[in-house]
Amino acid sequence: MDRSWLRQSVLPFLLLAYPLTFLFFQGGQFCQPLCFEPTAVGVTTLLSGLLVLMLVAGALGTRFRFNERGDTHRIVRWLGSPSLLAGGILVGVFVGFVGFLALDTLSLYEAVWKPIVLPFSFLLFLPVWVLYMASFPLAVLFSVAGIESSPLVTVVFRGVVVFIGFPLSAGVQTLFVSVVVERLQSEAID
Repeated sequence: MDRSWLRQSVLPFLLLAYPLTFLFFQGGQFCQPLCFEPTAVGVTTLLSGLLVLMLVAGALGTRFRFNERGDTHRIVRWLGSPSLLAGGILVGVFVGFVGFLALDTLSLYEAVWKPIVLPFSFLLFLPVWVLYMASFPLAVLFSVAGIESSPLVTVVFRGVVVFIGFPLSAGVQTLFVSVVVERLQSEAID
């Protein structure tokens, strides 16, 4: 059975799912009417939204196919068609991301898991954190210049952090995991 469509839909899924899931859980007034609520309806909305994203990613994966062998550059192959093991690891990381967002939204056991998860989030989502940390010097510059930061500036900057940072993080994760899995598999064969 040809599973190349499945492998080629991993990155499109992550590019769509990370920012939209983050907004679903943490969006505040920006996610209405689809904010997460810890009810059966909220869980159903989350799962159906992820299913729709999977279908869209599958369609993108089949629409923009490329030759996995042949002249394709390794970086393009690692990003565009990670192995099934690498794809499974990446989807597992995403499931953990959703789980921890749910725990954070529900404020459950924060003293237990936040000290462990926060350092990992710096590694997994470095572009998000870099863009987020860039907001502090910008806020200082605005205040020194006497410019009052409007809610629109906050929304725009948050959009940049979420819709650029998370896709960059997904790309870096996909590249890193694909390279490591390929190296480990090639060493296991030798």
